[in-house]
Amino acid sequence: MLTKRSIGVLASLIALLTMVACDGDGPAATATGSAEPTQTAPITTREATRTDGTPTPVGQPPVPSASATPTATTLPRGFTPDELAVANSRRTGNIEVDRVIDALLGTDQAALDALIRTQTAVCHEEPLGLGDLEVCPEGVPSGTTVEFFPRASCHGYAWHERPYYPTLDRAAVALIAVVVLPEPDAVYEHWPAGEYFLVFARAEDEPARALGLYVEDGELARSQDGCNSVASLLARGGESPEYLLEPIIEAD
Repeated sequence: MLTKRSIGVLASLIALLTMVACDGDGPAATATGSAEPTQTAPITTREATRTDGTPTPVGQPPVPSASATPTATTLPRGFTPDELAVANSRRTGNIEVDRVIDALLGTDQAALDALIRTQTAVCHEEPLGLGDLEVCPEGVPSGTTVEFFPRASCHGYAWHERPYYPTLDRAAVALIAVVVLPEPDAVYEHWPAGEYFLVFARAEDEPARALGLYVEDGELARSQDGCNSVASLLARGGESPEYLLEPIIEAD
């Protein structure tokens, strides 16, 4: 018959063996069903000149990354998974705008591609003026007509590669509001002013959380991919903003 002492010794031995087994050198377990990261070739773009006239570095801005399920690091700040689902299910009632939102938050890249308005221009080796959108991409000779999508991070630039804009991971972005844009003070060639402005919050680990997308005539016409907070993007509605979709949170 086992005594209390022998039972205690046996329990200690089992615990010790368990600790040794858990401290092995084998590979860590991986979650099943997780999406493999998409490998893409480096894309070279040229950003716009700064306001002081000096050219900005050539580079590629961050693109929203894919994620299978919401996690603490992918959820936009202040949202639970249930709140995120509510935010991304809201629509304006404007058929043309809602069609763009559906395509952005969907998984069919071809459906979004059909709603993207690109620009064409004869490119040059040196910038001609505001926006630097007409500078030739690397390897393209001056005088070539190129197609591009106008995008911006901290500075504007022309995006020459397909897809011109990717679908968004609805687990990592939250539709905050749809702003009715006021009449612009000036209109620039190849830089659409837009009629409506879709404002999204992004994941906490994004360096610039907010994402803004311009819709004009039922098409995605331009993007603001970073360098802004939700509040600064909402401010583009002016002093007395009008909304197709009211802000779902109080912006900071």
